[in-house]
Amino acid sequence: MNYFRYLRLRLFETGLMPTSKVARTAWYLLGLDLLLFALQKLLGLFKLSYGESLTGWVFFLSFGVIVLFAILAYRWLKARLLWRLRNRLIVTYVFIGVIPAALLVAMAFITIYLFAGQFANFVVVSELNSRLRSLEAANAAIANAAACQRGQDVRGLSTERGQNARTGASSASRARSRSASIEF
Repeated sequence: MNYFRYLRLRLFETGLMPTSKVARTAWYLLGLDLLLFALQKLLGLFKLSYGESLTGWVFFLSFGVIVLFAILAYRWLKARLLWRLRNRLIVTYVFIGVIPAALLVAMAFITIYLFAGQFANFVVVSELNSRLRSLEAANAAIANAAACQRGQDVRGLSTERGQNARTGASSASRARSRSASIEF
């Protein structure tokens, strides 16, 4: 009897001792099923017909044990996997309160990032246009200075070139006409 008492104590310590009626019934039926199965195989070795008559009982007890252990497994999984009400409420509050606030902050940062990119693009284009205008002004000043040194008007050169381009006169014919006008 001491061995059974020790075994029972160890099962309680590890949490494997059946505490409900369904669990005790499942374990007793499993023991009976294993006993009848062993008896069936033992009688089958001696070629006695009693072993064949135990087949129905072994099948019936095995089916009952499977059903009872399935119920116990469902209860165990339900107790382990389902949370307490407090934990479910915390998760619900996180999904209702924290995640939308985090999404709004993320959307604000993305919007600020996009506007900063647009502003940087505007600043670069403005600076390029400013430099282009200053280069055009410097170019016009240099062209006017060069024209003054040659004694021509810059506007006159552009109109003469435009007329020559319209009439289709080539640079060689222009040079010939200049040389002909000088000879006279």
